[in-house]
Amino acid sequence: MSPQHISSPADSTVDRSRTGAGLSCPIIRAVLTVGLAILAVISISTPASAVAFHSDTITIGGLEREYHIHAPIAGAPDRPMGVVFALHGGAGRAEQFAGYLNFDVYAKARNLLIVYPQGFERHWNDGRPDVSYSTHEGDVDDVAFLRAVLETVATRYPVDRGRVYVAGISNGGMMALRLACEAADTFAAVAALTASFPMAMADRCDPIRPLPVMLINGTDDPIFPYGGGTIGFGRRKLGEVRSTPETVARWVVLNGCLGPAKIVALPDTDRDDDSRVVVERYLPCRAGTEVTLYRVEGGGHTWPGRRPYLPRFLIGETNDDIDATAHILDFFARHAMPTR
Repeated sequence: MSPQHISSPADSTVDRSRTGAGLSCPIIRAVLTVGLAILAVISISTPASAVAFHSDTITIGGLEREYHIHAPIAGAPDRPMGVVFALHGGAGRAEQFAGYLNFDVYAKARNLLIVYPQGFERHWNDGRPDVSYSTHEGDVDDVAFLRAVLETVATRYPVDRGRVYVAGISNGGMMALRLACEAADTFAAVAALTASFPMAMADRCDPIRPLPVMLINGTDDPIFPYGGGTIGFGRRKLGEVRSTPETVARWVVLNGCLGPAKIVALPDTDRDDDSRVVVERYLPCRAGTEVTLYRVEGGGHTWPGRRPYLPRFLIGETNDDIDATAHILDFFARHAMPTR
């Protein structure tokens, strides 16, 4: 779930105040009904014109797939650029996600190409076997799709193959974790927000090399349980996931990390957001990798530092102590594909 200014799925701006605190039950049920129809897990709506990008399609597995690219305006065209794939959440759209995040704000200074792929029928095949989305039921090969997009992009832009990354939220975050398991030869590092391993994925995850992994999860996420269990939005059940600590522990083993985590509580700069961030960093790990968890204590199903896309009573608190995008890009900057 990139530069961002966002509005609600109903295209009405959501205020940062405690929206919905006193709503009556019928109103809550009505909002939930609309939210379920539009959202599934997370749907971010913003004017597509908020971010300038180039759009294209590619056919893979007999399906025509869409993606969007934002490239730095300045810089020598022969200078290799790092690539960040930004994966929207379930029921979202790539162009809306581009308007929601602020990856593009950093693109020029960090010499990054930002790619916003579109999930098949607005979802990613993240490895959950127990959901009814067509991308899951049809076993759509999103790993092959994202690899193919990179190959196409690399024919048009000077790409630094050692600096290709992926970040995603919710359904997109679980897809990022799947890529870490199955495409470690392509991506140098991954970041997943409001996401953890689908129940069966942790056991079958077997990357060909250690891979730096970052998680940013809220402990009070009402949709995606921090402690594991059933993903849900209202009465809609969307599969089972491992807990965030279990997911972190699995990556610690996969990356061969030694010793306990280094734990740092970040400054609580916004006392009004009812949350704070504690960073757990596992080092050293094999091949210079790391496993890092941003534990957003009191945080919800949100992207820290960005405006909430739905009322607080639906998605929980949005932390404003950090700009998650900047922290993700700093994490990526510390890691490149090992040279062979």
